[in-house]
Amino acid sequence: MSPSPHKLIRSNDVHPHTGFNKWLAVLITTGVGNMWFFYGLAIFIGGWMLGSKLGWIAFDPYPFALMLLIVGGIFQALAMVAIMVGQNVQTAASDARAETDHETLDAIHKLSSQSVEILEGQNRILALLEKK
Repeated sequence: MSPSPHKLIRSNDVHPHTGFNKWLAVLITTGVGNMWFFYGLAIFIGGWMLGSKLGWIAFDPYPFALMLLIVGGIFQALAMVAIMVGQNVQTAASDARAETDHETLDAIHKLSSQSVEILEGQNRILALLEKK
């Protein structure tokens, strides 16, 4: 049995989106999808509200319509699309790695089966030699 070349699946290299679009979508997905971004956004919103209350931000008084438009509307709509594309890229890479793992485990199973057959054959030969 000749060894077949093993394919190595690197992170996010199997999705149809390529180049800058794929890079940006994965960057946004990993950047927005963590707690540090949440903390930063909470500090930004809290700072905006505090700044408005103390008079530092006079152009957006309570109920903070501009902040809510930026954070709740524009940012959310753009982030949602980018996160979906990034998740698709990450899912395609994960699926490809799972397929490669399956192929690797299948090859290991075949090699193990062949090893067992060889050992059983050697045991039969040893048993014949002991009889002589």
